[in-house]
Amino acid sequence: MPSTTRSPSPPPAAEQPVQKKPKVVFRASATTIVRPHPLGIKPSGNALLAGATAQRTKTLGPLLGQLPDEVLMTIIQEITDPKTLLALGHVCKCLYGFCWTDELWKHMVHRYKKEPERWHGSWRNTFWNHDPTEADTAISCKDMLFSDLLYRPFQITQLDYNRIVKRVLEEEPTKGLIPTFPETAMTPEKFAAEGWHNKPFMLDLARPAASWTVSDLVDRFSDVIFRQEYMDWKLQVYNQYMQKNQDEAPLYLFDCRSDAMNGPLKTEYRVPISDVIGDERDYFTALGDLRPDHRWLILGPARSGSSFHKDPNATCAWNSVITGHKYWVMFPPTSGSGNSTNTPGIPASQGPPPGVTTDDEESEVTSPCSIGEWFLSGYYDEARQREDFLHGVCGPGQMMYVPSGWWHLVVNLDECLALTGNFVPAVKLGLVFDFLKNKYDQISGFKVGKVKRALAAQQDTSSLDVRDFDKDDDDECNDTEVYSKIYSLFYDKLNAYASGKAGINNTSSSTNTALTPEEQEKKQHDIEAALQELARLEKKRASHEHQLNNGGRSDEWQKLVDTAEAGSFSFGFDFE
Repeated sequence: MPSTTRSPSPPPAAEQPVQKKPKVVFRASATTIVRPHPLGIKPSGNALLAGATAQRTKTLGPLLGQLPDEVLMTIIQEITDPKTLLALGHVCKCLYGFCWTDELWKHMVHRYKKEPERWHGSWRNTFWNHDPTEADTAISCKDMLFSDLLYRPFQITQLDYNRIVKRVLEEEPTKGLIPTFPETAMTPEKFAAEGWHNKPFMLDLARPAASWTVSDLVDRFSDVIFRQEYMDWKLQVYNQYMQKNQDEAPLYLFDCRSDAMNGPLKTEYRVPISDVIGDERDYFTALGDLRPDHRWLILGPARSGSSFHKDPNATCAWNSVITGHKYWVMFPPTSGSGNSTNTPGIPASQGPPPGVTTDDEESEVTSPCSIGEWFLSGYYDEARQREDFLHGVCGPGQMMYVPSGWWHLVVNLDECLALTGNFVPAVKLGLVFDFLKNKYDQISGFKVGKVKRALAAQQDTSSLDVRDFDKDDDDECNDTEVYSKIYSLFYDKLNAYASGKAGINNTSSSTNTALTPEEQEKKQHDIEAALQELARLEKKRASHEHQLNNGGRSDEWQKLVDTAEAGSFSFGFDFE
């Protein structure tokens, strides 16, 4: 007989466990592109399906065909003659693909110090002063050249940061968002006493830092030379470059010495919250003309920006957007940096940003070669999972504050014009003292000629060659012997300023606005507090180094061990 055992009835619908849909998390590293490479180059993985190894060997020959792409490109990069590079690219399609790489021609432009009168759409065309025409058809390398080395830079140029940031903010609208205040809300008391000097924040400015537009600046200063990283071009040429380039990391105009910035523009902008970060509140003003460059005009197209870094010499920074939008990613100082603090509202540091490695002193920093590589390699997705991740978009009429020691990456979401500056507020003076005194091998920006002249005036040049210091005003210091004396130089000038012996730019107080007695007392109090902070940091560092030398054991633990070994103390362990 068939069994009469009945299967248990399923539970009522109301009792069945609800299956939650997994949360869909947007991953920037999974961003794809549709447009194919102009030469038909594909990623290396496609070669397995296309069986292209034999074709590559046949085209390049039995020797070059066996070389990894990185080795072959290294060889090509050694070519310094542009005609040779051009000729090599016409040997075969594979070599054309390598020699077509625009980064090679960018180096040619720099090597031959070419300052183009026009930008022709690519570094290759600009080097040869060639206007592209319809007849300039690129040679196709389709189904022949499969290379991550050549394809990846093109893939990065297709990144749409606007889309990425929009998706992330829609998915997690509040996580890690940098707070924003009205400009009038950030007072000196709020900045110092409430701990905002340790936290990034944005301000909605009461009025813009400047009223410029890019077209306005191009009209006024079209033939003026501006600095773009290591290139010096006329502004009209850089503007042409901004409108059309195919660089993985577009050139970024970062200028402080042009005739425009040292001329008319100098009086056409304001420093936001000047009662917090203005010259009178900035202790580096005591250095006068010894001070490193500290105010810049910055301009760049979409995708340009700065990869992870900290601002120099333990300074803080402000960045005010005039037109366009900047996306910021920030992480707090790491625990060994000296300026890490337990600040309410800021998660403890979990180390350097993903993809960034440093030595113990953070004097050597290694990171991906471009912002796009950081996003596409998955580091951005990893960063968003960390508790100490902060980010935000800063737009026109807003200002970003960057505390001393904070890691930050900045990418322009569109064409962006901004002003930025470094400064030293009173609450950070101790950190700057510590940096200049104990990390002098990391100091940057000081001009060797000016420093040596100042040391000569102090008669502190016994171990320095000062014979030729008039020749190298524009050269940055690269001598640790000079670096090691900058702290005492700064301290002496600061004391002269605070005691009323020198004005705000460390010139004679008779020709410069001197401090009132109340202001002198305040400055002297700030210096004393900074010296106490310096002593605290040095003691903390010495204790940390001592502990490392003891194999990671604290002094208290070592005392217990020593007592036990002397036979007068028992840990309570009884082994039979």
